[in-house]
Amino acid sequence: MRYDVVQPMPDEPAIAHAGRMAMFMGLDSPAEFDRWLADALKAQAPQRSKVPRLEQLALVVGMDPQFYAQQHSMMGVLRVAARAATLHPYGSPQATAYSKRLGMLTQKPYACICPQCAEEDLQHWHFSWFRRSHHLAGIDACVVHKTPLLRVTSSTAWMQLPHQWLAAGEVQPERFGARAPTDFEARLGEVACAMLQRKGPLPSLELFSALSTRAKHLGIRASIKGVRPNLSDWVRLTAPDEWISVHWPELMTKSTGEFFFSLDSVLGSRTVPSSGFAYLTAITVLWDKTDEMHQVLSTLEASPRMGVSEFLCKRFGLQLTEMRSPN
Repeated sequence: MRYDVVQPMPDEPAIAHAGRMAMFMGLDSPAEFDRWLADALKAQAPQRSKVPRLEQLALVVGMDPQFYAQQHSMMGVLRVAARAATLHPYGSPQATAYSKRLGMLTQKPYACICPQCAEEDLQHWHFSWFRRSHHLAGIDACVVHKTPLLRVTSSTAWMQLPHQWLAAGEVQPERFGARAPTDFEARLGEVACAMLQRKGPLPSLELFSALSTRAKHLGIRASIKGVRPNLSDWVRLTAPDEWISVHWPELMTKSTGEFFFSLDSVLGSRTVPSSGFAYLTAITVLWDKTDEMHQVLSTLEASPRMGVSEFLCKRFGLQLTEMRSPN
């Protein structure tokens, strides 16, 4: 099959697209695919042959690199926020360093499969493919079918398709067996999937302001020491214990009020962005209604400098002096 017809499928992560492309073309190893890709780029776009692999894949299938990054990378959840000086769209020339470092990654270090997705793919397309939404940190079930995900046990997971791994029996339950996702996990999945559709990171200072304002409304402190509960305490109180024990296990033994940097830094640092998973966890526990969460993120998206604080104060009935009061 010619490379220009092996297009990425909806929500297919770039690393899986590369593997499926190699398989459909009969290339038996990553090294063989690397040689083919280098030759294809020399013929098609020689001046761009040394760009990040994410952009190379976009070029050989004739897609705009920024659109490909938005639809097939996981930078939307890996790099949720950025400083104002680096607010470049995913996959853009200005963001080359991030494309090189993050463009081919998923949030999980292994490949996951939803059996129902694979079955529906086979019925309609006669082949199956991996999804980004199955490779989100903290998500153990398919966001569409609520089916517990299966983990591919092979070290060459991306070189074959989900239905092939299922047929070969090279899968095992990822986490909780047959347990259905809780409301909290479903909300986390919705937040994460919304982030995957973003064109670029959110401004870190404005996101910090939005999260801090909401935390104050809930009585959560941002400082290292204080009487009120901090964000990690709030996660411990609101997220399911079984989920915490797997995805934030340190919280299970944390003392109440103890500052847990990996998570509490979301509200503790104005300038240094936190990890994507920390942001997604924070957003999920701070807003129990996703429509309110989407309103806040839409405000940041529309105009980073439009006065997020004023918007949130109006939304939650706070005064600006309350927001700026010490913790």
